[in-house]
Amino acid sequence: MMFFIKHDSNQLVSTKGGVMSDQRASFEAQTSYRLLLPLMYLLAGWAAFKKWLARSLRLPTPNINALLFDGLGPICRRIKEGAASWRALNLLYNHPFKDPKNLGAWLDNLWLKSPNAQAVRNRRRIAKNQLLKVIRESHKRTGKVVKIVSLACGSAEAVLQSMADANQLGIRTDCLLIDIDSSALEYARGVAKKLEISDQVNMKRANLLGFEKLGKIIQSYQPTIVEMMGLLDYITDKQAAVLIRTIYQTLPAGGKLLTCNIIPNGEQAFLKHVINWNMIYRRPGELVEIMSCAGFRKIETIVENMNIHVIAIGGKEAQNEVVIPKPSLVAISKGMLQ
Repeated sequence: MMFFIKHDSNQLVSTKGGVMSDQRASFEAQTSYRLLLPLMYLLAGWAAFKKWLARSLRLPTPNINALLFDGLGPICRRIKEGAASWRALNLLYNHPFKDPKNLGAWLDNLWLKSPNAQAVRNRRRIAKNQLLKVIRESHKRTGKVVKIVSLACGSAEAVLQSMADANQLGIRTDCLLIDIDSSALEYARGVAKKLEISDQVNMKRANLLGFEKLGKIIQSYQPTIVEMMGLLDYITDKQAAVLIRTIYQTLPAGGKLLTCNIIPNGEQAFLKHVINWNMIYRRPGELVEIMSCAGFRKIETIVENMNIHVIAIGGKEAQNEVVIPKPSLVAISKGMLQ
């Protein structure tokens, strides 16, 4: 197996007010990290204690986890209320960072400059850039329409923007967006309309953990690329192994999978107890192990510059046979069930 790892560099981070270099963005985030991390630990401990006390006394779960986060910050409150949803990610992606007119707006700006918030914006940017790169490579190789399946697509902004960029290069793409949340698909429909690519986008509401059904969808659509950003943060190693194995076995020869995972970091307790955003953290090598056990080779990983998210791109070799697997027959490597 070939395995490459690199860090994101020489990229630009876009904001509503302009463009800043990654070096500047990294410095600002790391500075805020040093200042905020002790406070994050205090707030996480206090929120965890309040929840424990409420459970012990059989009282309702507190409405506010931390006064300095969801108590006073209106955007922070909406993020906590929609934790792990496409709506919360959309708030993180598109926060305008306007000059604050009150304490709540100042707190929103403060927390949304934290390393984890910056990292998800980095992840989206890298995903878009890498997707466009794979689209161009595929079109150069085959000269055909590049077909994309986006799994757990959410707002799908990165996928749809890469398709619009490909159009500007004269490359035709078609996409199938799949999500269990119909509101996410409806939002993505609006994004596609604004980008004037509605005729290139199809949508399907489906549970991705229905593995046999998913395999049939992929085999029927015959995509060049499967994009799956964020889903692995919420499923077990066993589920991830079966899911990626299903993708691998039904992906056409020469196809590629783009996926990612959150990496262990110092803000985990804050995300869990203050934002109610619990995830499954994996190091780059653990993500590569799951993908390689599924059959992918020549896996490239890119760690964004906050060292919080790893993006992985795996290819399927041309000689592999396309078969819809039964989940019970998928091999799980030793240690994945721990």
